Amino acid sequence: VFTYELDVTKVDGKTLDANGEIIDTTQMLDGVEFKLRNAAGKYVIISTEGDSKGRVTGWADTKDGGSVLTTAAGGKFAVIGLDDGIYYLEETKPKDGYNTIKDPIKVTISAETENGQNWTDGTAANALTALNITVGEDNKASTTGGAADAGIVSTIVENNKGVELPGTGGIGTTIFYVVGGILVVGAAVLLIAKKRTK
Repeated sequence: VFTYELDVTKVDGKTLDANGEIIDTTQMLDGVEFKLRNAAGKYVIISTEGDSKGRVTGWADTKDGGSVLTTAAGGKFAVIGLDDGIYYLEETKPKDGYNTIKDPIKVTISAETENGQNWTDGTAANALTALNITVGEDNKASTTGGAADAGIVSTIVENNKGVELPGTGGIGTTIFYVVGGILVVGAAVLLIAKKRTK
């Protein structure tokens, strides 16, 4: 039975080129915290000690029960021992000065095996023929692919600095319209009142 390693690298959005490749390794973000849940809504628990560090040891029913996945120097963390399937990365603590990624990042690990893992030549390494990762397009993440020979998939997640403006048609713009309308009506009333006073 195959399991896989998910490598996540957290970077400043300005370090990526148009193809999503890292062009400046000085802007890797350490100290960013995540939780990882599976399609069943359970949160991963990993080992934090010794040679087994990063390996999956179980799944918690609650978010609080899941392990905190913190990016180390170089902006990376790894989770080792995942089945293929759908997972969701939830950012719980951004680096100081950066915006939080509000929506979970959907990560899909897909693997292809030779004859349903029943390979015929006796070489286990030949049983896994393809390994891929896809990342939700609506999130600030880019895919760097998978390595079938090593059983590793990896992705880059970007964060950005700056003020987040309200979306077009959202409650933020509605508030501006209401306040603006009140100000216009108030100005008209004052103008009429002054003319009548004169």
